[in-house]
Amino acid sequence: MKVETPKAEEFKNEFSVISTSRSFTLQASTAEERDEWIVALREAIEDNASRRSTFLQAKTFVYRQPSTSTLGKQAPVWIPDYRVTMCQQCTAEFTLTFRRHHCRACGKVVCDHCSANRAPLQYKKNQTARVCDTCFEILQKDFEHRYEGSAVQEDQQGDKIRRVSSLKAQFKKGIRESSRNRIKKRVPERLMEVCASDASSQMCGYLRMMVRRSWHRGWFVLKDRVLYEYRAPQDVCALQSLPVLGYIVEAMQKVREEADGVDACLTFQLTHTNQPPLVFHADTPHLAKKWIQAMKEAVVLT
Repeated sequence: MKVETPKAEEFKNEFSVISTSRSFTLQASTAEERDEWIVALREAIEDNASRRSTFLQAKTFVYRQPSTSTLGKQAPVWIPDYRVTMCQQCTAEFTLTFRRHHCRACGKVVCDHCSANRAPLQYKKNQTARVCDTCFEILQKDFEHRYEGSAVQEDQQGDKIRRVSSLKAQFKKGIRESSRNRIKKRVPERLMEVCASDASSQMCGYLRMMVRRSWHRGWFVLKDRVLYEYRAPQDVCALQSLPVLGYIVEAMQKVREEADGVDACLTFQLTHTNQPPLVFHADTPHLAKKWIQAMKEAVVLT
């Protein structure tokens, strides 16, 4: 069991508890309360591990599983539905009739078309469950690698052969159905280069951008001197991208008339010769300062 925290400032009160049988995300009232929970949980985990270690040392033999991928062996943390607007496999947009599903192996939000497969999962005691196309291929290849040739090597162990055959039969590739309900558009490759949850981005989070004299809220990611906009923080395809190299970053010195009275300490803009300014506002002064600093580093070559 382990405890993890998200990178994005918007989710600073959240933490995930990950274990073999079940994983989930919790939200505290404040960051301080979250940290207290994390410290308490990690101490409890370490104490439990210490007790188990002391107990197991008395055994004559202890099996240690090789350090391999945990896919299918550990319950994934499900990505919340509201943080995704499109299938994380094919990018088709979800609607009231084109619904979301979760892959039971990786926890991603996918459409029925991309998760019509079934595979046995170790953390579910080899019960079959819905998995996405990517996980199905990985799990099936892993199974074949582990049990390849077992029928020859274990010809004296009929029970094992039957168990392996039974598990193999549980892998069922989904049948491709009609895509009439899918809303999928041709997407330029540049919008697929970075996903909204990219852990190596310089900055990410919610911002409001001025569009036709009104504020439009979106999820923005700054990576490699390019600013990407997404509908939701776990989408895999950006709405648009903007190379910011050469732009000028300015903190707003006064409240703009068209900004609906938003405090100047929350706003900043990007300007470029012969281009209309791009005006943004963050949710807090702290986030505004972080965005301004990240933008200033991105607009120049170092």
